[in-house]
Amino acid sequence: MKRVRYLAAAAGLAPMALAAAMTPAAPRTASTADAGHAKTVSLNPVIAMAGCGGRYLADEAVNSSSNEQFYYTPETNGLTCIGTVQYLEMEVIGTGYDLRTRIWAPNLQYSHLNTGTISPLHVDISFADAVRSYFGAGNVEVCTAMVKATNPAKPVTGPLCDTVP
Repeated sequence: MKRVRYLAAAAGLAPMALAAAMTPAAPRTASTADAGHAKTVSLNPVIAMAGCGGRYLADEAVNSSSNEQFYYTPETNGLTCIGTVQYLEMEVIGTGYDLRTRIWAPNLQYSHLNTGTISPLHVDISFADAVRSYFGAGNVEVCTAMVKATNPAKPVTGPLCDTVP
């Protein structure tokens, strides 16, 4: 009976032993010899460079075939963080179109063009503009439009606009 228990235990441990053998070695840990050369790293520059991402989803601006959404955060200093602005066009007209993102607070403070991605089934085209910047003070209006890359001043669809505090 003992022999059966030993075989069962060995069979149960075999997958764990195999996994342990295939796991790469752990990285070298600091030793007392390394302690004299310790480095201090501040995360503040990383946070400052990352900008803002937005905490709240703004109401979606929608028309028959277009959809705009973005995240925002009203800050205590009166500014508003605008995160990534997304735009989806349900009708793919073809290639050669850009997303035009404009932000007013109260005058035009941001204008940017970027290319989109046509879905694999050619059902829609999506755009994303990683704004990740602060605007204000007061209400901030975000507007998006799909424009021909050769004529960005004239919208093909849109503009869709949404205002946040």
